Amino acid sequence: MKILIIEDDKAVAIALKNGLQKDYIIDLAHTGRKGIFAALTNDYDSIILDLTLPDTTGFEVCQNLRQEGLTVPILILTGKDLTESKVVLLNAGADDYLVKPFSLAELKARLRAVLRRGDAQLSHNILTVSKLTLNLNTRTASLAGKPLILSRKEFLLLNFFMRQPNIPLSRLKLIEHIWEEHRGINSNTVDVHICNLRKKLGLTAEKPLIKTVHGTGYALIGDHANLPPTTKKLNHILI
Repeated sequence: MKILIIEDDKAVAIALKNGLQKDYIIDLAHTGRKGIFAALTNDYDSIILDLTLPDTTGFEVCQNLRQEGLTVPILILTGKDLTESKVVLLNAGADDYLVKPFSLAELKARLRAVLRRGDAQLSHNILTVSKLTLNLNTRTASLAGKPLILSRKEFLLLNFFMRQPNIPLSRLKLIEHIWEEHRGINSNTVDVHICNLRKKLGLTAEKPLIKTVHGTGYALIGDHANLPPTTKKLNHILI
C-alpha cells in the first residue's frame, strides 16, 4: 500500500516515514500545493495530512481534494483537541484525526482503520460519462468497452474533464490543475494535448466528445454521467 505524508516539518516527516516504511510505500510532500498535486496525480491508499502547513492549512488541502472528487482516506494530524476543531475537520472531508503528541502504535492503528474504510470505497472510483469510462483504481480508460492507451497527462486531463462534464474549462484552469510547474506551459501546450486526446478518442470533428468552447476553452460533452458521491456536481449550462 502507498501512503502520502503531507508534513512541512522535515524532521517529523522523516520520523513518520521511518516508522511506517516497513509496512507501506511512503511519499513525502512538504507544502500544501505539492501535496495536492501529488495526491491528484498518483494512486495513494491513504493520506496523512498535517493541519499546519507553510502555504495553506490542512483543512483547505482536505477540502480541495474532496472538491476534486478524491475519495482516498485522509488522516489529519492536529495539535488542537477541541470539539469544534474536530467537527470542522470531519466536515471538510477528513476520515479521522490524531491529536499530537501521539505514539507510533496509535498512528498505525488509526491508519489501518481508515484504510479499511477506504477498501469499501474502491467501487466509487470509476467515472462514466456517456460511453467513456475511467477507472481510477487501475488508471485505465475505455470508450464503448475499447481500451484507450493514454499518456499520464492525457489521463489527468480526461479525469479532470470527466469530473465536470458539460462545464467549460479554461486553458488556464487546465494548466493549474494538470501541470505542477507552470513555467513554459502555455495555451498551445494545452491545445496540443487536447488534440492528441481527441485523436485517441477517435471521434469525428462533427461530433467531438471534447468540444471547443470559443472564448473559454474546452468542455467534455456527455449525455449522462456517473461520478463518485464525493464529486461536487455543478449545474452549468453550456451555450
